[in-house]
Amino acid sequence: MCIPSGYYASYWNRPFFPTACTDPSLVDRTVFDILVRTVPVNNKLGRAVLGVFLEYGWRRAGLLAPSTGLCDYGARAIVPQFESQGLALYSHVLPEEDHITDSDIDRTLVQVQTEATGRCRGHRYR
Repeated sequence: MCIPSGYYASYWNRPFFPTACTDPSLVDRTVFDILVRTVPVNNKLGRAVLGVFLEYGWRRAGLLAPSTGLCDYGARAIVPQFESQGLALYSHVLPEEDHITDSDIDRTLVQVQTEATGRCRGHRYR
């Protein structure tokens, strides 16, 4: 609800005080010009993860995340940081199910390993 609420508040020129919105897109002051931040966005998470990778000299990574919620916000904060440094980032969107079993996790990990091993490609997380 943060993004639509932000659009409405901006349109009506009313202050917007989101109490738990960490979506990285909220940093765009041209769109969310009257937003009053009460919590930080996850963009700093992207810089922190990038810092660890650069410190250890790693050149590629895998990213597993669901397509919604806080994990999605964190993933979207990481991707641009990796792209800015030319680091390969394989991404896989996890299924959005309430009850994921161990066999679901095993299948996902085998799929990721099959797709990413030896040819880790940089592609946009969506």
